[in-house]
This record gives sequence, structure tokens and C-alpha cells, in this order.
Amino acid sequence: EEEPGVATELSLLDSEASVWLQEMPEDVLRSGPVVVAKHFIDLATLNADQMAPVALIAQALQNAWEQQGKPRFLKSVGAIVRILIVGGGGCGQSRIINLVLTPLFVAFWDKRGCVKMAPSNKPARGICGKTLHAASKMRGGTLKMMDLRASRAVQTALAYLWAPCGATIIDEVPQGAAALYHAASLRSTYGRASAYDLQVADYAEQSQSFGAMPIVVECGDELQLPPVPASAGLFADPTAATEHMAGVQIFKQKDFVYRLRTMKRFTDETLIAILTKMRQDGGCKLTSEEWRALQNTELTTLSATERRARLQGTELWYQAAPTWATVSMAQTLRSRLSAQQTGATLFLIPAEDHVLDRPYALTLETIAEQILRVPNMNNTGRLPGIAMVHVGMEIRLTVTVEQPDAAVDSTGVVIGLDLHPDDRSTATEHASVRILRNMPEAIIVRLHDVKTEFLPPIPCPNHAHEGAKRGCPNCDFRPGCIAITPQRTHHAFPVEVTDGVGEQTYKVRVSRRQTPMTIRTASTLHTLQGTTTDPGLIFHWKFARFMSAEMRWLATYVALSRPRSLSKLISVGMPKDMRDIIEGGPPERILSKFNEMFNDKETNTHLLAEQAMQ
Repeated sequence: EEEPGVATELSLLDSEASVWLQEMPEDVLRSGPVVVAKHFIDLATLNADQMAPVALIAQALQNAWEQQGKPRFLKSVGAIVRILIVGGGGCGQSRIINLVLTPLFVAFWDKRGCVKMAPSNKPARGICGKTLHAASKMRGGTLKMMDLRASRAVQTALAYLWAPCGATIIDEVPQGAAALYHAASLRSTYGRASAYDLQVADYAEQSQSFGAMPIVVECGDELQLPPVPASAGLFADPTAATEHMAGVQIFKQKDFVYRLRTMKRFTDETLIAILTKMRQDGGCKLTSEEWRALQNTELTTLSATERRARLQGTELWYQAAPTWATVSMAQTLRSRLSAQQTGATLFLIPAEDHVLDRPYALTLETIAEQILRVPNMNNTGRLPGIAMVHVGMEIRLTVTVEQPDAAVDSTGVVIGLDLHPDDRSTATEHASVRILRNMPEAIIVRLHDVKTEFLPPIPCPNHAHEGAKRGCPNCDFRPGCIAITPQRTHHAFPVEVTDGVGEQTYKVRVSRRQTPMTIRTASTLHTLQGTTTDPGLIFHWKFARFMSAEMRWLATYVALSRPRSLSKLISVGMPKDMRDIIEGGPPERILSKFNEMFNDKETNTHLLAEQAMQ
């Protein structure tokens, strides 16, 4: 396991918070956590609702700071507070984490004083954190207790990450599996046990969770799409798995549970009203005006002329659906529109598929055609059958290329292609679409919000002989630029193929080599979670037949909470029972589970928050 360098440690803070922390007056820091928190709250322009949970945390920190004699840095062991902050999309949880809590914790526990995590790469990147797997130093395998034991090398890596910190933040915690949450608590205890003489056997007690971590902040929305499978979630019905039950028990141990109620993402009062009513226990009727406004987002009821007018200017919008069959279509459409919008050549890159156990009764052409019909990239090693790229395209990586910056679902923009020599020689000027005969040697991507220098710098003409100079404004050190090369699937994936008349079915194993990227703006609903779909969203409402009523409600809520307003939403194929879904209220099972765990705690927390704000 590699030890992160200084640059990685400092990346806990986004650029804005880093500047705020460096420029913070010394007298503010000497006044203690409450004044420091107020300083960052004012800079971040939090509203009263967002300030309340911060006030609870800051007051608990202030008390500990004074009890410890007002030291420059607080002790890194001994429970102070465990808090869960919940709320719907657009409530500002990421803003609280990035601009207030992180600099607050770094101020009182130094630059390695906070570990930030999330169940998957996308929300982890949104808070400058790690995935639960990465923070737990797990490289796959099961989450069984016996498999969570750490070798000496892993123990050292865990200690390097976890021993110095005094706070941990987990975002989108309801989207993770209970067993994974349990693993993170246990493995963090392994990393801190030696430094603080902890009894590992006590890791599940409230005061000892996450290695007797002083501050544990968890955020998310219980009404989001759960992990796959849903039965693994923290609000799922209990299973016989010890790790699952232990994870749920640790999760339940909270001092405070605060619910954010304001929605700052949205600019549309009608959309805010619809989303608010959707979350009401037992359901709530929409007004005729609200329902009409939602119906007006439907595209299929318009005439052909009206459709063309409605779609004008949506070339760079997001397009999403619950099913992969529709998403694969959207990937092609969005890629072509993106290329047309930028006036760039769209390169089509067919995958290199190797059939490992070919039935001799079938031709390779027959097999290849049926392999390309598999739309779900989860079933093809997350590599597309045909990759589509152009210079200037906003892309999303489909597999991890380089940890931690170029991980799965990282986004960036294509700035160049290094074609195979044979494809360079056959290039034609001004072609709108080109099918490549060979894999490109590399695609150069500038990753979003990444400063790591993966590639050699390009000197300016004045420094061409001596090399690029740091102080020269014309020398390009290419921060965040990385060469993405074709990747091969780690394991062969199965595909069912038939003969020409469909009388005989065969299962073949396929190894695929492909450029691991797709356009950013076409995705499934799971991938879309946590995204504000600027400039707009085209959503296909065709649900899979096997989706339960609970999952249909969750999918509907997630879809409606992505755009900023209904004017930035185009619906395709809105279901006939859409109004019933919305007015039926949240899934009773999830609400009852959450209330069973936290209802009394949530009520008391809001009373305490009002006192803390005074």
C-alpha cells in the first residue's frame, strides 16, 4: 500500500476552503471551534437550516477543547460526538462538508486530521475523499469477519491513514452496504488500536466505533436508490449475516440526527413543492397546477414540429434512464450531438472481443454481432462495445485507470487522441465520423478537479532546449492530464448466443479490450445520483418490469430531484400511474425502519439545535 504524499493530504480541502484556512486570522483560531466554525459558516453563506448541525458539532468540539486546556490541536482519540445529517437532494450537504466541516477539522487536527469516505467513487470525489473500500485498504474479496483481518503491510497502511485523524466524514452513507460500513469501522480500529492502546474487541461500542474516533459525521438521504442488491442496505430487512447486523447496530449509535429541510439546488417553486410533498409520510395530493406543470415536461404528447422546437438547444443536456437498453441508445445520441455541437470528428472505436470457448457451429461474425447487442456495461466488464470520443467531449471513466485521481466514474474532457499509425495514414480531413480500424494508442484526457501531473511538461519556445520552467507562464505542465490506454477486462464475461434460427443457445466467455470511457451526459439513474444535471435532463421513464413499487418511487424521486427546475426537464414516456406514485408517499418500509432507529433522536436533535443556535 502506498503512503499518500503531501499533495494528496492537502487535497482533503478543495481550493476555496484551502484559501480560507490559510487566510484565517490567528485570533479566530485562538478563540476555539465555535468561532472558527462561525468564520467558515459566514464565508460559505450557509442558511440557518444548514448552520444548525454545524452548531451542534462546533459546540461539542468547543467543550472538548476547553476541557483539554485549549490546546493548538485536539487529542485524536476519545468519542466527542456522532451525528447523522439527512436531507433530500439539493439541501447543501456537500457544501457543509467541503466548506465548513473539513477546514474546521483540519484546523484542530492538522492536515491529516480528517478521513472522508463514501460508498462509491462519485460521491467520494465530491467531498475530496476516498471510497469505503480504499479507506479500509481492501482490494476486493468478501466482507466476512475472517477476511477483514489485516496483514502487517495493510496494518501499517491503515495506521498511516487513520492514526493521526480526529474526525471522519461519510457521505451518502445510506447508499452503502451495511457489511461494508461494518468493515470500515473495524478496519479503522485496526489502524488506530496500537497508537491509542484500544481493545479491538470493543470496536462496535458507540464510544469505540471507528477506533474511538472523536468526531463521526455521516450524511445522506434515506430516500435514495439503495445499493445493489437492496437487501444489503442499512435500512433493509435484517439478515442472518453477522456483518450486516453489526453494521446496522454501529450505524444506529448516534448522539444527534438532524434533518435538513431547505433545498438550495432548485430554482423552481413548483418542483420544490412536488418534491416536498413526495417526502411526506403517508403521501400528499398534488394541486392541479403542480400536476399540469409536470405533465408539460412530456415530449411524446407533442407534434413532430413541437418536439423539434422543444429539443432545440438540448444538445449538451444529460440523458438518463433506469434501463441499460435505453442508456446505450442515449450514449450514441449524446456522443453524436456533442461532436456536432463542437464541430469535431467523432471517432468510433469497436472493442476487441476474444471468444474463449467458441462453439464451432457458429461463425465469428454471428457471435460478434450478438456480443455487441449486450447493452449493460456491468455485464461486459464495464467496457463499451463501441467507444465514441471526440476532442472536447466530456467523458466518464468506466473503470479505474489510476488511483486515486483516475478512478471509475471520474470525469474529464478529451484534449487529444494518439491514433494507431495505420489509422493516422488513412485519416481524411473534415470527416464528421470515423471508424477506427485499430485501437488508439492513447486518449489524452484532462481530468476535472485534478492537479496531479501524469505527463511530461511541454516547454515553451524559449525553454525548448533546457526544459520547462516552473516559473514560466508559457510552459505547460499539464496538470490533471492523463493518457488513457485501452484496458482489458479482468475476467472473461459470459454471453448467451444463439444460432441463426434461435433453436440452439450457447454460453460463451468473452475477454474484451477497449478504451474505458463513455460520454458523461448519458447514464443510468444510479450513476446520476448526487448530480445536478446542468444544463438540463432528458429522462426516459420506462421502468424494468421487475422493479418493485418501492424502487419505482425511489427512481421517480431521484429523477425529479436532478434538474434545477421543471423547465430543465424533458420527460419521455411518463408512466400512466405517475401521479399515483408521487402522491402515494415514500416507501413505508424505509420510513418505518428509519423512524424505528432515529425518530425520537431526530426530534430531540432539532430542539437542541435551536438552543445551540441562540
